[in-house]
Amino acid sequence: MIGGLLKLVFMLGTKSVRVWEWDNAGVSKPRLPNNPDWGCLANERPRLHFSGWELAHAIAKADFLNNTNPLLPGLAFLMQSCVILDVHSSNLRVVDDISDVLNDFAFTSFNGRIAQGIAMLFANQRGYVFTGHLSSDPAVPKGVQAADFIFENAAKDRMILESKGSFSQETNNPTKVKTVLKAALKDQVEPWLAKISPPAAKGFVTYTCIRERSQMEDSALIFVDPSGLPGDEPLELDPTWVRRRNYAGWLHVMGFSSAGSRLRQDERDVEDYILPVFRVGQYKVALAAAWDPHEAWHGFGIETSTLRRLENLARGDVSQVLEFTGLFEGLIDDRSRVERELLGSLMPDGTYFGRVDDADFLGFETFQL
Repeated sequence: MIGGLLKLVFMLGTKSVRVWEWDNAGVSKPRLPNNPDWGCLANERPRLHFSGWELAHAIAKADFLNNTNPLLPGLAFLMQSCVILDVHSSNLRVVDDISDVLNDFAFTSFNGRIAQGIAMLFANQRGYVFTGHLSSDPAVPKGVQAADFIFENAAKDRMILESKGSFSQETNNPTKVKTVLKAALKDQVEPWLAKISPPAAKGFVTYTCIRERSQMEDSALIFVDPSGLPGDEPLELDPTWVRRRNYAGWLHVMGFSSAGSRLRQDERDVEDYILPVFRVGQYKVALAAAWDPHEAWHGFGIETSTLRRLENLARGDVSQVLEFTGLFEGLIDDRSRVERELLGSLMPDGTYFGRVDDADFLGFETFQL
């Protein structure tokens, strides 16, 4: 299982996508002028750079947050990704004629999952540390459209994000892009900015357009950032809602489904988990699902002080988890420095996917979750 993920991350190396911001007022207009010029409508922002480790980490994390996904969705997806992702370009690309490579179901699934991973890295870059999947949560009535994610930063400010993706947009076509952004704004983001309580301070629609190897235009993430007003009948979400779901999803990735379900549902009957602990840069990480292909261990884990906070949360003490501002103190430069020193991905929430060495083994610790 992990072997397929390792093949992906080693093949990908470091990739990037261009980033464009389209003003909310422009997206919300009834129609565009004749022969619209993309360069006059959208403003380019700094590229989003990421490693194969980070992309695999983000896709798995996003997939396991969704309560409606079948068993092992993110992992099964990632193990097949080597077939469709181009490993040669510094811009994230897929192979030519991808619609012929994948059937309709897989085509839709792959572009949606890559888009969600890129959207998570985008939000992470903007200081949003924790996330929960809104649209699949039981708190959302059946049949009601909702945005994909609620994010939260260190200050507990919430952000709504709806992720869209495409393999078929060969260029940044203003009319086609506007259609996607406007519909998601109207139906999935703007209503939920007003519906949740505590309210979301910001919202985003991201549209990730991944291009084929031989196409002229670079792959890109296009986003719009609307504002919202509090609603009359808000959906009350507990202050720990985002953080519970953030870590419950990753415990599922680690293979601890029971612990993840207990954390999500605030059940107090904890179990003991004895995990190997490794030194990862300046941090200690408790690892699960480890595998040794060539005298090096790889797996999914959580930084140990973060796990201790989750222990307290599992016992009913919410204070430490709510006070946690994330690793790296929210500094992107600090995270980038740490990432360069690692063969893996360590996110600001303390979750880890990557390699550890025998020499960095510190022993076993018991965690009650």
